[in-house]
Amino acid sequence: RAKSLGIRDFSFDMAYDPDLNIRLGCCHLQYLVRKFGDDLPTVMVAYNVGEGNVARNWLTNPAVSSDGRTIQIAQIPNNKVREYVKVVAENYGIYQEQFYANDFSDRTGGNTGAASP
Repeated sequence: RAKSLGIRDFSFDMAYDPDLNIRLGCCHLQYLVRKFGDDLPTVMVAYNVGEGNVARNWLTNPAVSSDGRTIQIAQIPNNKVREYVKVVAENYGIYQEQFYANDFSDRTGGNTGAASP
């Protein structure tokens, strides 16, 4: 993924640079979304356990994926992975609420359309 960001001669020590680490993480998430679609639990599992594990072991298991393309949180057999996905999904929801609430307020000059008292 480093090459896709124009980084040559990448070394793992470079991942300790916070700015670069965030760029690489975002690039990897974007790749996983393109590979697995916009199903958030499936992308989060792939980020956590690896895309190969998801493709080979999770999506091919009918107990985990009823359609071979998506993973439902309740069907995740590994407790640590299931809890990870739950926490990330919860925080993602909180972030979305905050981001879109602030974004809407910014675009309306603070006016949310509600009548003033």
